[in-house]
Amino acid sequence: MYSDTYLDGQVIGRGVSGTVKLCVHRATGVKYAVKQVRFDHMTSAGLRQLEREISICKKLNHPNIVHFYDFFREERICYLVFELISGGELFDYLVNTTVYSETTASKHMYHVLDAVSYLHTLNIIHRDLKPENLLLSGRSPQSEIKLIDFGSALQIKRDLPARFGVAGSYPYMAPEVARNEAYGKPVDVWSCGVVLYILLSGFAPFWNDDREKLIQQVRNGVVAYPPNIWDSVSPNARSLVERMLVVNPFRRITAADALKDPWISLREVHVPTTHRPQTQYNLQLFNARRKLKTVMLVAQAAMNFADLDDIFELNDLKYAIAECSK
Repeated sequence: MYSDTYLDGQVIGRGVSGTVKLCVHRATGVKYAVKQVRFDHMTSAGLRQLEREISICKKLNHPNIVHFYDFFREERICYLVFELISGGELFDYLVNTTVYSETTASKHMYHVLDAVSYLHTLNIIHRDLKPENLLLSGRSPQSEIKLIDFGSALQIKRDLPARFGVAGSYPYMAPEVARNEAYGKPVDVWSCGVVLYILLSGFAPFWNDDREKLIQQVRNGVVAYPPNIWDSVSPNARSLVERMLVVNPFRRITAADALKDPWISLREVHVPTTHRPQTQYNLQLFNARRKLKTVMLVAQAAMNFADLDDIFELNDLKYAIAECSK
């Protein structure tokens, strides 16, 4: 039983779908984050999603992916035990770092792409790559990125696109997903491209407070590169972003090929080390706005109880880890 192996600590995340707590392994004293999910009132679709998440997490073993350690299914509750990550969100670290350059962005994008490429070799797509799901293992410059939240992840059949339905967060969603078309691994590369666009400019390529207008922007997939921002970005960096944000998924660069791009693989030679204060300032504003948007969504959901499950199910683990970093 779970309680025979672990001792529960403080609650560090809470949602309708479950509670996330700090827990301690009784025999070793090692701390973990445990997601406790009540399944006795779950719909059949919710149960399938939970089982899929557990199945996928069990297969993963990569330094840039949160490690899944243990699982217990008892009378009414499932216990999912994860590695406890103490560094908080990547973007929170970047907006406060002393020097922010393209080299900084290249280094972190390498680790993100390495994790995504690994997933794709296992024929797994994440489907919800975004800043909230990119955490750091610690608070030092040497800390590693940890990709979290596999609640939307899917096991697919090699490179065969299929209709899996709309999933993820619209600002980072590939056009083919937003259009509810058949899709596959390229959707994760698009999301990585959106993150890289933000890292290089401090702005999101798709952002609108009007949800319907945002969805239409994403479906169209037209990306602008304003000269007053992008003229200061190196040609190699912009070239990679453009190849990641190709609307046609069959022409979009793969994660494995993106890792071979000189801007990623030959960072010491091809990537500028100059501090980019304006980009960092833009990133600070973007980060603050993004967090405010999340708070507003939760507030709106509080008036519509049914929506809370959608918001918290995707963020329980993220909140747990972020709380532990305070």
